[in-house]
Amino acid sequence: MLSGNLAAQADPLPAALELHGTALQQRLQQVWQQADHLDAISTGPVHAARHILIFFDPNCPFCAHLWRSLQPWSARVRMRWVPVAFLRPSSLPMAATLLASKHPAQQLTQNEQHYQFRTRTGGILPLAQPPAGLLQQVRRNTALWLANFDVTPTLLYRGPHKLHDALGFPSHAQLRHWLGPA
Repeated sequence: MLSGNLAAQADPLPAALELHGTALQQRLQQVWQQADHLDAISTGPVHAARHILIFFDPNCPFCAHLWRSLQPWSARVRMRWVPVAFLRPSSLPMAATLLASKHPAQQLTQNEQHYQFRTRTGGILPLAQPPAGLLQQVRRNTALWLANFDVTPTLLYRGPHKLHDALGFPSHAQLRHWLGPA
């Protein structure tokens, strides 16, 4: 989902959206490696055979739907949720609040389970003064995501032979293909 002001700009497409074949694989590999160094919220078993990376905005309704759709796999698949901020002014402090939590996976669960679809807002309140370092980290997450994808949610999955990406909400069939039966 493009934000309103981003959709109106005449900027070129983000890098990964213009690529195909080997060039796309190289770009996805770069993003995967860079994202491994970003602050993220890990869910699922650390040493799971299957691993996906998800760029999400705490106020994104499609991200909330995705979180719910992925729950059948949560005990078998490692998921790294990389928070970005672009939908609402509250997205940045909410994302930093998620990262600042002593139990970020529980805070993510709270945000997604209590997502307000009518108002399109996440289910947590941001800290009044999120740590400046975490605000900066979310800005770095957002910059990497904007430069390459500009769609939430964005999923990257490392298959046996290559990286796969899904921009927006993947189908249940696509998730089953990547992750196995639910």
